[in-house]
Amino acid sequence: MKNKLIITALVLSASAAQASISLQLQFAEVFSAGGGLVPLGSKAILVASTTDNVFDGSYTVPPINITATPAGLVGLNLTAGSIFGGDNQILQVFTADDSLGIRGFSNTFDITYSGNLGAGDQLALYWFPGLTGSTVGASQSYGFYRTSVIDTGSGGDMAFVLPTDGFPYTLAAINVDNAGIATNAEFTAIPVVPEPSTYAAIMGIAALVVVARRRK
Repeated sequence: MKNKLIITALVLSASAAQASISLQLQFAEVFSAGGGLVPLGSKAILVASTTDNVFDGSYTVPPINITATPAGLVGLNLTAGSIFGGDNQILQVFTADDSLGIRGFSNTFDITYSGNLGAGDQLALYWFPGLTGSTVGASQSYGFYRTSVIDTGSGGDMAFVLPTDGFPYTLAAINVDNAGIATNAEFTAIPVVPEPSTYAAIMGIAALVVVARRRK
């Protein structure tokens, strides 16, 4: 009898560890660094921080001291399950379209909790204006958004934190112009600014061009 109880407990424990949720993302209206809507086909990723709730490439609004695409994002393969920054796991990849009636990202998908991924992990969404491929380049502008507030005005019923398993959840984040809670600044990507060393190289090339033209 004791052995049966132990086996039952192990089965229940395994079921809890493998809990699943169904999640619908509604994320709009999203902008490029220049302020215009992200181009159709642009990529976005929903990411969970599985251990420390720290996101690689996160920034404040307005962004401060952003000099280049973070090293942790450069070369990142935009595939569900990929991990970057040590513990940031991509849960799903999205493509910008107009299915919400406004430009943004939307899809319904399932998440299975396993390993370090589980209820309580913080979530964030990154978007990459103009990126239609699967790899982030060194000069790619990007946006970052997360909030601990439920955007009920947009139909959301969860914040950017993974819930316990159960009924399907809606993770909604829409800007204030469309009845959401996010400001336009929060929904605008940041430009990639060359580092000082890059500026020096650019100036050096410009100087060589000037000299060459004078010789001609």
